[in-house]
Amino acid sequence: MAPQSVPTGSPVTYPSITIGGKQYQLRFAHSAWYLLSSWGYEINAQIPIVVLAAAAAGEVGPDGRWKSAGFARPIDLTDAMIEGESLAALAEPVLEALKKAAPKASVETVTADPSAPDTPIN
Repeated sequence: MAPQSVPTGSPVTYPSITIGGKQYQLRFAHSAWYLLSSWGYEINAQIPIVVLAAAAAGEVGPDGRWKSAGFARPIDLTDAMIEGESLAALAEPVLEALKKAAPKASVETVTADPSAPDTPIN
């Protein structure tokens, strides 16, 4: 078997979030759609940002291959949050990743309770 070569050309950049002091890139690869489905979410549904972030979180390794963070449940992402990290900080990179994955899709944010402030984790 011939050795694998490292991809060349411009590296693909993905939006990122920091959870628990660790940086995750967001990519809506097959793993993200699989996780959403396994958690009972339909693609055409209103899906909470934290669920989308947990599904799309992962890293591009030195070999250029995508590896999902593989959160078993969306709450595992929130459990990893540390002081000063906010759920509100997830919205922009998640929406950017969605638009990158499906540029023709209509994506909009909806606030469930506008009177509830986003409070950083203490």
